[in-house]
Amino acid sequence: MLSFISFILVCIGCINWFSIGILQYDFVAGIFGSQSNIFSRLIYTLVGVASIIVIFNFIKNKGKFVVSFKKANKEFEAYKEEKEHEERAKVLARAESSHDMDISKSTKDNHSTSDKK
Repeated sequence: MLSFISFILVCIGCINWFSIGILQYDFVAGIFGSQSNIFSRLIYTLVGVASIIVIFNFIKNKGKFVVSFKKANKEFEAYKEEKEHEERAKVLARAESSHDMDISKSTKDNHSTSDKK
């Protein structure tokens, strides 16, 4: 829930910066009187902290925006299990192929020794 609230605050901050750039009007300062008002500064601080939280969540979740950490953990665990399964399958395939090579070498050795007799 914290990530969702942070995302909303960051969106509000983005809209405010857009209005400053295009309209040359600061909505937060307009609502509270000036940029130096304590309430304006509080809003700016909250938006800044929210942006840090959103950036942290994007890095933590590898570029995904996740509202529920329970869902993210489940998805991550499923992804991890899938990767482990793929790795195990690769190792087994390598082991089987090396075993096949050992068998083919031993049969060749047997054939070559029987040819010499």
